[in-house]
Amino acid sequence: MGPLAKKEARMIVSTHGGGARVFAAAYTACLSQNHGFVDGHKRAAFVTGAVFLGVNGYRVEAKQAEVIAAMLSLAENVIGEAGYSQ
Repeated sequence: MGPLAKKEARMIVSTHGGGARVFAAAYTACLSQNHGFVDGHKRAAFVTGAVFLGVNGYRVEAKQAEVIAAMLSLAENVIGEAGYSQ
């Protein structure tokens, strides 16, 4: 089982019943921290979380600088999934 699959399995167990924001944060953390891509993992992670929220009736509104700061903090484990989901 690769690092993304391990993280995904843990994520599903730990966020069961947590709501769309918690699931989106878990997806975003998984992709941003585990480097499943050669390049662009933070961008792909942000878009994945934003699309997941959009499909579930949420709208993401943030300034570019806020998104960059949040994604860098999440990718470097400065903030965790819970902090990102706020």
